[in-house]
Amino acid sequence: MTEEPDLVAQLRALADRLERRMPGQVASDPLGGLERASVAEEVASGLRHDLRNHLASIRNAAFYLRRRTRDTELWRADPRMAQFFGLIDDTVLLSTGLLEDRLSLKHLFSRSVSRVAGSSCVEQAAACARTPPGITVALEVYPGEVVADRAEVALAIR
Repeated sequence: MTEEPDLVAQLRALADRLERRMPGQVASDPLGGLERASVAEEVASGLRHDLRNHLASIRNAAFYLRRRTRDTELWRADPRMAQFFGLIDDTVLLSTGLLEDRLSLKHLFSRSVSRVAGSSCVEQAAACARTPPGITVALEVYPGEVVADRAEVALAIR
């Protein structure tokens, strides 16, 4: 199982590689921080999903083994059987909780939801677009408003 410090180190290495590929752009890009946080959350989300699946397999196997051994001589002869199955249940439950609490990156997002003009989101996305030198982007923006976080919408448009 990947330890939390290992995950943090992997995410930092990913951010460093991104910075090396686009020197100066990440720091000067107002949407760059949100984009990096979104990528980190996607990686962490995949990891949480995979670990929850592994823990569910352990929980299901323990349930099956408990059912198959509960009415046997082994269960009656060794009181540790019930203790060990209880330990497995408690540990799986605790580990699942840790996945949600310790590997959540929601604290990286400071959302500011309000009524915003769609055109301002498009303009922000265009201003932060990573276009090669000599390329011009022409925009045709229609009026309209949405209730959303301006930076998230701009990032999605970009």
